[in-house]
Amino acid sequence: MYRLRFAAGLIGLASLQGIAYAQPPPPPTVAKLQQRLSNVEAELQKIESSKQIDDLTVGDRISREFDAAGSEAKAAFDAAVSQTRTLTQTGGTPSQLGFLKQLETDIRAERDRTEKIVERIGTIDGAIRKGDIKLTTRAIQALTPAERLQFRRTLTKPAENDYKSKMPNLFRGSVEHLTDEQWLALQDCGACQVPVASALHPEGQFALSLQHEEQRGLLSAISDAMMPPAHAALGIGCYAICYASVGVACFECIAAAGAAAVTAYNAWLACKGGCCKCRWYKPWCCFCKGACLTAFLATLA
Repeated sequence: MYRLRFAAGLIGLASLQGIAYAQPPPPPTVAKLQQRLSNVEAELQKIESSKQIDDLTVGDRISREFDAAGSEAKAAFDAAVSQTRTLTQTGGTPSQLGFLKQLETDIRAERDRTEKIVERIGTIDGAIRKGDIKLTTRAIQALTPAERLQFRRTLTKPAENDYKSKMPNLFRGSVEHLTDEQWLALQDCGACQVPVASALHPEGQFALSLQHEEQRGLLSAISDAMMPPAHAALGIGCYAICYASVGVACFECIAAAGAAAVTAYNAWLACKGGCCKCRWYKPWCCFCKGACLTAFLATLA
């Protein structure tokens, strides 16, 4: 009992003397970002395994997960910036900056993971066009006549003939099919232009034309348009500067990184806002949103 009272007295004395005993905040992590990407992967796995799409709202779910993933990445980056800034103002030591390096490593890993997800979406897109992955009768019936016509045009002729044999009432008459070149140009995607924040380009508002861009090329083009190479990898450099000295140079670097992250975030919002709605009768729209997220993560680490 005496020891408990003595310990309580020490705590009270420390409080009177202004000594802070608060635990440091937990290091920022990408756990929530990882979960969002896992949710996307699970949706894609269902499509790849079943070779069919029965529920068109799967595209809406993937779109929401991509949106949330970008927000989670920004939140983790902001937390790292905030904690590093606090360390520069409270006499922190380089040994306390391990979380900054770890976060960069983790975001890079999720960037690479997102790129693979986008490549999987591209493969699914091609399989839908060729009829290797099919929309079910229920999914076709959920389309408006205009959407159905658009979907039919994206199919290869053999793929549409197969649909006709199984759903003759839904595939009446004939349509003009897009050539491979036209399909790659994504001509039917009326919103498939990627506006980029004018702050990134002195010439002002910039729109990326997707004509004749193959999927891999599209991913690189969106990345370059969102954030030129000179501005990429916002976090790299600050760790080295701050590890050398948690002082003024570190504070200035991390402040600049935080400001640049805001610009990159706004560019991501503009990029994904330029994508058409993620519906599988227009499969390239999901690809566009995933490419915007990949490019955003590339600007963070």
